[in-house]
Amino acid sequence: IQSVHAARLKTGDTDWRALSQLHTALTRLYPTIGAGVSRAVAIGFFAGSEAGLKALETIDAVAIDTFQPAWAARAHFLAESGQTDAALVAYATAIKLCTDPPLRRWLEVQRDTLIGAPH
Repeated sequence: IQSVHAARLKTGDTDWRALSQLHTALTRLYPTIGAGVSRAVAIGFFAGSEAGLKALETIDAVAIDTFQPAWAARAHFLAESGQTDAALVAYATAIKLCTDPPLRRWLEVQRDTLIGAPH
């Protein structure tokens, strides 16, 4: 997984197909919440927002209920798929769960951009 990300330095592109395959294998070996969300993100970037959302739905809802990266991914994919109201709810949850100030600000900018508010 790290090698695929590192290859971006040479190619300028991320091989999301390879990452989705590698994360799928990882979740079979070590089915953690983080691996599942990473898999869903890779699938979403490779196969589209709807596929990413479907992949997120395969993760235990209770397990990811308070997992901020899952909400940020959900918000992104909902926004990309035109589900603005649901995306705003997901961004609000991601922001509420975020403990890192720079990341919280980035999420706020993403939310504000979605509603057309100034940053």
